[in-house]
Amino acid sequence: MAIIHNIRLGAFVISIISSLVVLGLSANLVTLTTEGFFFIYTGYNAMILSLTTSVMTLLFVGTSMVIDHFRKGAISSLIWVELACIGLLWVLWLATAGTATSLGFGDCSIYIYTDPLIISPCKQDQAVQAFSWLLWLTLLGWFITLLTVSIMASRRNPRVWFASVVEYPFGTGGSNKGEKHVLTPQPQYTGGSTNSQQPPYAFSQGYGQMPHYGQSQYGQP
Repeated sequence: MAIIHNIRLGAFVISIISSLVVLGLSANLVTLTTEGFFFIYTGYNAMILSLTTSVMTLLFVGTSMVIDHFRKGAISSLIWVELACIGLLWVLWLATAGTATSLGFGDCSIYIYTDPLIISPCKQDQAVQAFSWLLWLTLLGWFITLLTVSIMASRRNPRVWFASVVEYPFGTGGSNKGEKHVLTPQPQYTGGSTNSQQPPYAFSQGYGQMPHYGQSQYGQP
């Protein structure tokens, strides 16, 4: 089923782009923390978590896409391996999004008069929150989709969990792509005489053999 492979590709592309954004923003916020921004220090652990989760996502998703392009049936593309890794990642992104949201920056515009230096980190944290929630929803959606189609396929093929996500033909019952089953028509009995199906002059009457040229049908000269 090509739609499953397209969903996987779309989820992986979104994950890579969003992880790169979160990686850059988190690294910048960690740098600001080390430079003495006390207010950012309260969210230091949240930024470290988002930084670590984005790196793990890039390593798994990016490596899987590269390996799938050059090698078929790699261990990283096995269904049970991908389910385990994606399941871990969406849990981490849920924790990352929740931790970043709990920092309590609120509306960034309130810092214009009180502390203008906080406006930029505040907006960066809001971006981390948005992309973290997006990554959580994307990976959770792909996890549920892959788990559902795999359970359905396991009813016909119990070893589907050890198959490659890229190569397994979901929705075709595990058969090869393009395989066609052709029914051979069988002769039907019409209830009439079977002599009508025989070629004419199969046997001549009286001699039990085919007539020669110049000889009549009844064996007379």
